[in-house]
Parts: sequence; structure tokens; C-alpha cells
Amino acid sequence: MDIISGTSVTALLLLLSCLCFQFCTATNTITSTQFIKDPEIMVSNGSLFKMGFFSPGNSTKRYFGIWYNTTSLFTVIWISNRENPLNDSSGIVMVSEDGNLLVLNGQKDIFWSSNVSNAAPNSSAQLLDSGNLVLHDKNSG
Repeated sequence: MDIISGTSVTALLLLLSCLCFQFCTATNTITSTQFIKDPEIMVSNGSLFKMGFFSPGNSTKRYFGIWYNTTSLFTVIWISNRENPLNDSSGIVMVSEDGNLLVLNGQKDIFWSSNVSNAAPNSSAQLLDSGNLVLHDKNSG
């Protein structure tokens, strides 16, 4: 039976730790390149709130919203596409080139938009520990 050297075990553990960190690290910011795709979620910095897609109760409809992360009961505090739910789990939330937050289906049809008239290109949306989702202009802050 071969014995694995301590160096090999250490290298393997380091590699596995890096892979786990890459897949387990959550961010709280959405951009045009860092988006949420159903069933992914994002968590606020202090882990007080989550945002992502969900289906309430026995429904198959998909909604994008924000909910408490700290209670045992699933309590939604905001839903973007309440009037226009998605029919499947192909949803994507991203910041568009014009700086608006969008909820899209798999065919890139817009199901909801923030419709900010003075949004700036290269914006981002950040989930705060207050539960607010804030659009930021990267140039002016």
C-alpha cells in the first residue's frame, strides 16, 4: 500500500479549499457581468438578507425578491416581478448597459425593470444589511 506524503496531502487540501472558496463565496452585488441566475442567491454582507428567485407555497411561478435570512420563517420583504412572474426557472437578474436592474427569462425577455430614467452606464446593484437594494453609479458612487 502506497503512503501519501504530507506535502501531497497539504497541496490537495489547499486545492480543495480554493475550489470550495470559489464556489461558496457569496457576493452582494449585481452588475452586467456578475448576475444572479435562478436558483442562485446573494446575501447581504452581514448575512441579514438574501435575494434571489423563489416560488411561494405550491406555485410553480418564479419571482425575484428579497427576504430575511435570519428567521426560521420564509418572510419576503420585496418582490420585483409580482405582476409578471416567470413560468420556469430560467430567470436572470442583471444590471443592463443603461444602468437599470432587469429581471429576464431564458429568452432575454424583460419581465421587470427598475426604469430609472437617469441611470448611468456601468452601474451596480448592492443588497444592504438594511434590506435595501441600491443602484450605484460606479463613476460617481
